[in-house]
Amino acid sequence: MLKKILAVITSLSMLMGSASYVCMADTQDTYKDASFIKMTQIDIEDDVADNYTNKTYLSAAKASVKYTTSWDKYSTNYFYNKLGAKKRAVYRDMMDACNKLLTTKKDATSISGYPVTPVVYCDKSLMTKSEVNKFELMFRYSNPQFFFLTSSYFCESVTVGTKKMWMIAFVVYDNFENGSTRYKAATKIKNKVTKWISNAKSKYTTDERRVKYFHNKIVNKIEYDYEFDAASSSERSDIEQKHYTQSVYSVFCKNISVCSGYSQALQMLCNGAGIDCLTVTSDYHAWNKVRINDAWYNIDATWDDSGYGYYYYVRSDYVYDHDDALGVKYHKEEPAWKNAPKCSFDSGSTIAHAGKAKVLSQSVDAPLIKAVKKSSGEYKVVIKTSDDAAKIYYTIDGIRPSCASTRSNIYKKALTLTKSELKSLRAIAIKNKYKDSKIATYG
Repeated sequence: MLKKILAVITSLSMLMGSASYVCMADTQDTYKDASFIKMTQIDIEDDVADNYTNKTYLSAAKASVKYTTSWDKYSTNYFYNKLGAKKRAVYRDMMDACNKLLTTKKDATSISGYPVTPVVYCDKSLMTKSEVNKFELMFRYSNPQFFFLTSSYFCESVTVGTKKMWMIAFVVYDNFENGSTRYKAATKIKNKVTKWISNAKSKYTTDERRVKYFHNKIVNKIEYDYEFDAASSSERSDIEQKHYTQSVYSVFCKNISVCSGYSQALQMLCNGAGIDCLTVTSDYHAWNKVRINDAWYNIDATWDDSGYGYYYYVRSDYVYDHDDALGVKYHKEEPAWKNAPKCSFDSGSTIAHAGKAKVLSQSVDAPLIKAVKKSSGEYKVVIKTSDDAAKIYYTIDGIRPSCASTRSNIYKKALTLTKSELKSLRAIAIKNKYKDSKIATYG
């Protein structure tokens, strides 16, 4: 089916319960999608909050970044790796809470009449309320596998023992409150994603060709949700509960979506195929950053599907930052993504033709691993690189590290590992504009 060239621009900005709309055409009198629902913080009644303060909250004791479920491979660890230890603990608690609904048939609980994930607590000294908003946006867009989450959440100040805490819970789509219904939806999504990834791997041998396959599959299969764009504020709430535009469910199960669905679906497919991919957002829009041939590139499948062919496919930050005025505005990353990777190279894609990702020739030197056996029988492990501008990433399960894989971790200080973990330790050095180093091992 011939795609519509015109895509109505409507942005829904929902901050602290307020909403505003923006409709703007670019200089060529065509339209670009900007349908993006901001994370919305919902106020909670005091008596409801009090009912939760006595509940035992997650311990945040785990420190492993190994897979905990078969779904973890679809997410990205890129922004998690940038967090400090205490914020990582909150992030892992959120993962545990959401996995309780993703991997079971347990019904969602309710707060103030909204179905929600299990409650997570965060010390108020760790984040302000505005920082929680950025944190939750980062978490949700780093984990597209949690298809049942809406763009709304609860964040309320409570006292747990003697500590002042934020009580946090994500709001779940009404139709996914029921555990059995949600489990069937999860199975349907996973089967579809697995099939697309299998097809890409059987057809193509390179990451670049597989990314193009995923991009084209989404663009050719999905219809942009113009009904959602054209709806009023009151109508959008009802439409969202039926179309799931902010979720990958809209792409894999409904064949209709907006930018949030497009970008999270591409992220899920790429990461599932072992290709590092992120979703980032502006105040109005969502798109991807994908790593091909050891370099990051921007991809905006939504705008490509709105009559721009391959123009926004595998592009540099420079291209996105020097587009027409509307393009620059809608691709200006918001503060939650301040640590997003730089996209320094450009493929030269045009509306008619997809360009090629650059093949890097110069590599970073491999890191060096030193280990000293401690009296406890464990090993103190230090990993060093000769290039101060390079970052070291490692795994302890024998898998190749990357800067975004959910099995990888960024090296910050000396590690304490068992003999078996040391044997399985793998480390690489990564630097912008350079090819990744060879894998370093101990011994």
